Amino acid sequence: MIAKQSVLIRFVLLSLAATAVVGCGDAEPLAGKPRVTNEAQVSKQKAVANKVDVSIEQTSIADSTTKLPAVEVAIEEGTVADTSRESMAEPQAPVGPIEQPNPLPTIDPPPFRLLLPTSEGPLLVDVEILIDDVPLATSYEDRIRQILVDADDNEDDSTSWKEFLDYIDSDVQQFGRNVAGDRGQRRNTIKLQDRNRNAKVDFSEAVNVLFRQSGFDGPFRLKGTDYYRGRHGDSRVFAAIDQDQSQGLSELEIAGATQALFRLDQNLDQKIDLLEIMPVVSDNDDPAWKKRRSNRHGTVAMDLNGYVDWTMMAYSLDAQRKRRPFQLSENPIDQLDQNADGTIDLAETKEIRLCEPDLIVTANVSGNPGEKERLSIRWIRSDLQSLVQVSEFPSLFSIADQRFQLCMSLQDRSDGGNRVPAQAFAVLDANNDGELDEAEIPEPLQEQYPLKDFDADKNGKLSLEEINNSVLGKPPMWSVQLRGRAAEFPDALFAFLDSNHDLVLSTRECTEATRRLNSIRADAAELSAELVPSSYNVQIVRGDPAQQGRLFRFTPPVKDSDPPYPSPRWASRMDANLDGEISQLEFVGTAKQFRKLDVDEDGFVDQSEARSFGNLP
Repeated sequence: MIAKQSVLIRFVLLSLAATAVVGCGDAEPLAGKPRVTNEAQVSKQKAVANKVDVSIEQTSIADSTTKLPAVEVAIEEGTVADTSRESMAEPQAPVGPIEQPNPLPTIDPPPFRLLLPTSEGPLLVDVEILIDDVPLATSYEDRIRQILVDADDNEDDSTSWKEFLDYIDSDVQQFGRNVAGDRGQRRNTIKLQDRNRNAKVDFSEAVNVLFRQSGFDGPFRLKGTDYYRGRHGDSRVFAAIDQDQSQGLSELEIAGATQALFRLDQNLDQKIDLLEIMPVVSDNDDPAWKKRRSNRHGTVAMDLNGYVDWTMMAYSLDAQRKRRPFQLSENPIDQLDQNADGTIDLAETKEIRLCEPDLIVTANVSGNPGEKERLSIRWIRSDLQSLVQVSEFPSLFSIADQRFQLCMSLQDRSDGGNRVPAQAFAVLDANNDGELDEAEIPEPLQEQYPLKDFDADKNGKLSLEEINNSVLGKPPMWSVQLRGRAAEFPDALFAFLDSNHDLVLSTRECTEATRRLNSIRADAAELSAELVPSSYNVQIVRGDPAQQGRLFRFTPPVKDSDPPYPSPRWASRMDANLDGEISQLEFVGTAKQFRKLDVDEDGFVDQSEARSFGNLP
């Protein structure tokens, strides 16, 4: 199978050379369809006008809207904002032309609504998840219905339990070892799952069997914990700077912050990664994610599309209703008290599903190799627009002020195997219709990729999915599920100093620690841990549930593989710790050369400065 895929790729490479096909470039961002939650929400959304549109991609901020005139943040093509120099005390100002206002988008099918009860108050975030440009809920349902069709051996438009169990037992790669093959266990499965006793497998019954090893049976689930809330004093970074262990940082200790941080640098690479300050702990041993802490309704993060204990939610929202992060002027939680009696009752609590969100996020994942996951803001309140931190990473963004920051990330940990790349397929697809007919399949490949065998839908053409499924088999069931976690970051000071949120304190970030700490100390004699801004992290992940202990480990985000303007070779070689810039310690040359390269005199040669000189002066 791998040999077939390699033959196709080699053939395409030869075709590219022969026809002088020039750079495919990065794939266009996936454009999801608008979705609506329900008729009541649609009517509310249509009544909202004059919103702000903000876009966040790798080099620009993504479609968004709020109640004030629209401001579109546009970054010149080919540039990346230098988030390493930004801080929560210094949010970026919006730039770009004033555009016409846009309404709150209606989205169909509805996005997943997340309630995030942060230390500063609750936030409502809608997450639109797409797989290969198709809404997750649609992909999830289509996959299950197709399995029922494929399992129907006698094509009588219904699937018996024998047909169903035989089918899923025949494909371990797709379904795992889901149902044991002996008759006794099969009978027990049928007794337990055939709820309507009709000897046929319906949709809900199939769901119960297909996802029994996934930990949950829906397309998306979010878990939260309050374990790290209010634990700023547990920060190892804070303790390293607090030389006298007084629980406060004096002016002298802050002045020596850089040297204190470098003492944490165990591998002497002039940067601090998370593993150097935090031990790796499995989920089974991590007290933060014990069920008793992560199963509370309304006090920790959760998605509102699944099961909700609305009574407990009412108590929780009533306690949080007067607090809001980022000093937001509008409070949808407070507005739930429609009868103005001072409390949020059970019926009013359920209206939270129809409230206007604080932001709408689009998460894109793909089954095709070479296409990275992307996370973007589609809509955002005007109060938050100027607080958005433009990221150099396509899979994360942050919103921050002097007291609080929200960071969201997306990671696709699924292994696509040796699949045919979308770019190679596109070269063969001469008419760009997304499928290969017999004339488009080169003769050397026709025998290895037989149309009659690979054409699953019998339309006389081959799609990329049909080729990959035929060569490698269909992806596992969990590929149509994503899961999330949300909580305060375990080390608040590390998160504050990590201004570009790559989970590494670079040489620059360590060097700027004194300035950053003084910016939040203000007039206080000492900087207490409680004055460090809170950082709330939302992780969205796709991956094998059997690897549950690894799925949510903090790992550095990945930049786009081909930056628009790469550094010169000499600069890349000098950047020993791979943090994207050259410190004076890393620079191999004279002090005069370094000063000439360091145009802004900040003590570092960044990529733009290195490119501006080309060859070493």
